[in-house]
Amino acid sequence: MFVREPSERPVFSGFAKFQSVSQTRINNVRHQTVQIRAVDQVLAPLLDGTNGMDKLVTHIEKSIEEGALNLSIEGVDREGNVPDQAVVVRSLIEERLKFFAVNSLLVA
Repeated sequence: MFVREPSERPVFSGFAKFQSVSQTRINNVRHQTVQIRAVDQVLAPLLDGTNGMDKLVTHIEKSIEEGALNLSIEGVDREGNVPDQAVVVRSLIEERLKFFAVNSLLVA
């Protein structure tokens, strides 16, 4: 059964997780095709119900440092500072988790 909101420790659909290893067009639990991004292919295996946001952020930051993912931060905040990478990564993950929920890729 799919969920409409991400939990603290989200779970990605098993079949979609399997597909995401090798492709960016995967099937959700409603048998619809969903286009995912490279960051989603890194996130999907981590969404097994054991990882919270802090672990997800750490893993994505490590993937960026190792060159497995590219992150481009453009612009500055109101004080003229470049946003902190961890804050940007956390926002990205939150956005992707919402995308997964809306597209029936997260399960209970």
